[in-house]
Amino acid sequence: MGEKNVKKQEELRERKRQWKQGGSEEAVRRQHELGKLTARERLELLFDEGTFVEYGTFAIPGSSLHGIDRRFAPGDGVVTGFGKVDGRLVWAVSQDFTVLGGSMGQNHCRKINRASEEAARNGCPCVYFWDGGGGRLQEAWFDELYKCTILASKNSGYIPTVSVICGPCAGGSAYAPILNDFLICVDRTSKLYLCGPSVIRSATGEAVSEEELAGAYTENFISGNAHQWAKNDRDAVWHVKKYLSYMPQNCMERTAVRPYRDDPDRRIEALDHIIPDEPGKTYDVCEVIRLLADEDSVYEYQLLGAEPGHLLCADHGGDRGDHRKPAEGEGRLL
Repeated sequence: MGEKNVKKQEELRERKRQWKQGGSEEAVRRQHELGKLTARERLELLFDEGTFVEYGTFAIPGSSLHGIDRRFAPGDGVVTGFGKVDGRLVWAVSQDFTVLGGSMGQNHCRKINRASEEAARNGCPCVYFWDGGGGRLQEAWFDELYKCTILASKNSGYIPTVSVICGPCAGGSAYAPILNDFLICVDRTSKLYLCGPSVIRSATGEAVSEEELAGAYTENFISGNAHQWAKNDRDAVWHVKKYLSYMPQNCMERTAVRPYRDDPDRRIEALDHIIPDEPGKTYDVCEVIRLLADEDSVYEYQLLGAEPGHLLCADHGGDRGDHRKPAEGEGRLL
């Protein structure tokens, strides 16, 4: 191999190393001080070790307006690719708040849309980690941003789509996650809104904080937009994996079959004491479901804001619940 080619390869490796660091060391430090992981740290937790394949690594802003193309913006503020989660192929998007605040420019959105399209084309789940300030006004062109919303609506119900609100998710970026199948909000760091406190104050005169307006508490307890609450990013990734474990790869496939050690003919004597004879008396329906489902298989969601009802996934007879209407005799439980 020629000396020039060797030098170019070394330059490419060094550039890739710098690009994978994301924003400045100061920006990464602030990210950690806020209790948030970086975009790549979230993906490292999600994917099985050594399986993540990234694309669009060297993307940069697609506009020269206001000199934004001259700023250091590795990956244009988002990391995209695919890999395996518990042995299953999954696509993922992770916004990088340390690069241009994770704002959504044209190339940023193109990377997100490519992940959404390829996930659907291959019949695989797609996971999104949102941590950005919404549309990038400096580029003043939003057709690709609108496409993010269209694909979110189009893919929902065909492949499992999961969004995690890890930080701010404002303006144009808020449309897509709300249309996904499953939405997780991280405590104290997530902010999901179209218009922030300053806009509301100008329009209505009402003063409200970001946490009151669109924090994890509000989205789970009050609005019900979120399906799950997570105490931090690591907890959120655990919920993503847990949810996906109950889902098929797409609507055309059956759910996974797990080892089934329970006796299908067992009698549940405890039900005689839990369910009262008088129809007017209350009882704990969650306990009934846990007794009927396979051992340690119940995964409850919207438990903070769905009172008095309960929503959950569970194993029944070794099968995992799915989106399809159960055929006669299947006995799946959702």
